[in-house]
Amino acid sequence: MDIRFKGASLHYYERTLNTAVAQEDTLEMIVPDALPDASELLLTDGHSLIRGKDVHRSGVAVSGLSELTVLYRAEDGSLGRLPADIPFETEISFNVSDDAARVVSSVRLICGEARILNSRKLLLRAEVCITVSVWTPRELRWAAQAEPEGCSVELKTEKSLLRNVCAVEEKTFNAEDTLSLSAGKPRAEEILYARAALGGEEAEQVGRKLVVRGLAAVTAVYRTAAEEIAAADFRLPWSAFLELPEEGGDFSYELVTALTGCSAELTDGGFTIAVGGVAQAVIRGESEVCWIADAYGTDCVFTPVFESAAMDTEAVCEQRTETVTLRLDSMKKPRSIAYLTADCGKPRQEKDSVRVPVTAKALCVMDGGELELLSGRGEAVCAGCGSVPEVSCGEVFAAVTAGGVEVRSPVSFRRTGVRSRVLSFLTGGEATQLPERPSGPNVVLLRASEGDSVWSLGKKKGISCAAIRSYNQLSEGEEPAPGTLLLLAR
Repeated sequence: MDIRFKGASLHYYERTLNTAVAQEDTLEMIVPDALPDASELLLTDGHSLIRGKDVHRSGVAVSGLSELTVLYRAEDGSLGRLPADIPFETEISFNVSDDAARVVSSVRLICGEARILNSRKLLLRAEVCITVSVWTPRELRWAAQAEPEGCSVELKTEKSLLRNVCAVEEKTFNAEDTLSLSAGKPRAEEILYARAALGGEEAEQVGRKLVVRGLAAVTAVYRTAAEEIAAADFRLPWSAFLELPEEGGDFSYELVTALTGCSAELTDGGFTIAVGGVAQAVIRGESEVCWIADAYGTDCVFTPVFESAAMDTEAVCEQRTETVTLRLDSMKKPRSIAYLTADCGKPRQEKDSVRVPVTAKALCVMDGGELELLSGRGEAVCAGCGSVPEVSCGEVFAAVTAGGVEVRSPVSFRRTGVRSRVLSFLTGGEATQLPERPSGPNVVLLRASEGDSVWSLGKKKGISCAAIRSYNQLSEGEEPAPGTLLLLAR
């Protein structure tokens, strides 16, 4: 007795790590001799850039830097500007089983702060949120066909559509444009700094390419001719082209972007803004898989070998927006808002929700004409659990009140919800000679019970399904009704 198996296989990626970590770094900085002494801090702001991501046997490393700019008032009343780069590197200990694993990561500046140590020295602090997913290649092998020789084995096959990750691709991009100030904005005399955030990503399949598009939200903070601080918001479109797998045409995508650079230069009547980033796509393809789900022998003892695996059957991109209202209190009455921003912190996964802290800052012109920085904290809550989401703050709105500023910030939660099914695959087996049957009738009558099927009865009695259907006039796919009297012949 012998059985020859014809194998099949499926190559896919499994997410083996999904986490978010907070990284805090500090830097002592000397005020250059060309700048005036620092007397009062006005604003510390910026963004974080990704520079590298690496996976190795013992873990994952993500590195980059936070570009901060400190605006301060000098002792002579003039405005001082101090740019600073604070590098960061985080190492996540993790047992990586394959050198071909791919890393998908994004970084966001949670907050940037500065403190005056003395008039010529500042202490800067940058806190960054880093989200990391590791996708490890897997290969699933099973027996798609079995050819018994010298024995008879019943095989039960099943089919299913799977939507597993078939590729993880990335592409860097750059976008540059010259943009003008909107009507009513005061003319810029000097750019103090620019900060950027990526968002609004969408993808479209064009042939064997995945075209990813999005918007970079850039805020340029500048000094006017009247020695005042003003800000202008711009939207800079960008695009990137990624490769799609050769096989399969029904793809879906999970997109993650990270900022790699931002610069702004003053031009006649406007700004030349350049933004760089990396677009990362987790690509899912649809595959129809056929496998042997069960087997038994009719004239032999067949001992099957099975392996189980949880396979994705459906993936849906979930995006929700929750609005957070924050109050930035002040003992003085603000006259106007010169600059406004809101930043999300590290997502915190709870039993049935995700919570994200939100910090808002408003640089206000007070009634007396002086500048004052107001800040406040809140929290956005998104119901539901699952993978760690990508979070971002949208366009922020604010209104001046008698006791400060009221801020409304939309917070976007985006993640891919996956439905999985545990499949049991036949990977092999052995057939041995059937022991002598006990004496008794070769034909028996049996009344079908609730839950009985042609397959379960055949497996229990060692009778082929075709024989049961033939003796009881059951068509293909028809199952016996409970209480039906069945004729079973060995």
